[in-house]
Amino acid sequence: MYRPFKLKSALAGNVNANPDDTLNAKKTFKPLGYYDTPSYGLTEFPDQALFDGISKFQKDHGLKVDGVMKPGGETQTMVNHVVTRKLLADRARQSAGPGVDTKGLYGMFDRFTSDSFHGADGAFCFFVYQDQNLVGMARVYSDDTSVSWIAEIAVRPDRQGSGIGSAILKTVNERFGHTDLYVQPFTGQEPFFVKGGIPARHRGAGREARAGAMA
Repeated sequence: MYRPFKLKSALAGNVNANPDDTLNAKKTFKPLGYYDTPSYGLTEFPDQALFDGISKFQKDHGLKVDGVMKPGGETQTMVNHVVTRKLLADRARQSAGPGVDTKGLYGMFDRFTSDSFHGADGAFCFFVYQDQNLVGMARVYSDDTSVSWIAEIAVRPDRQGSGIGSAILKTVNERFGHTDLYVQPFTGQEPFFVKGGIPARHRGAGREARAGAMA
């Protein structure tokens, strides 16, 4: 399960870097092709290869090229976008049903402010595209610690029945499986969520759920 990449302090050549930040950054950049492990191995100490990788990543993604990463900054945010897109694309290819063009299918958690993944209101969004067209989405409210609520899952009508909804639900389940994950579906849609391993709860007097579309 992927946990968002978060820095404890700035990572730059002119500051004393946090050892955990340094090691996590190297481990994150390596599979993305932005860090080559030196002959002396993967260490918790900053090296030029890491800062060169940060600069190249920034250049490739249209960011300010300064070789610096800051907590909550644009480089850390973009790293999370890129890593999440790659992971969810891999999962979607594994779980998508017949007829899904997996070459163009990817997902990305995004949010409404500068920090990756969730906003101050705990909202997580997951978008699925085929050939650069939005075909599905999910919205989850979570404290990312103990409780998560699927507010809605929607798949474009002409793409329903192709496995996209199931792929979305599987990814949401994996992303928030460390919490008590639940949904309040519309009548008749309970089997879809139960099949996906998420128990359906009856509607209460609280906030109305809009967990909508079937796979």
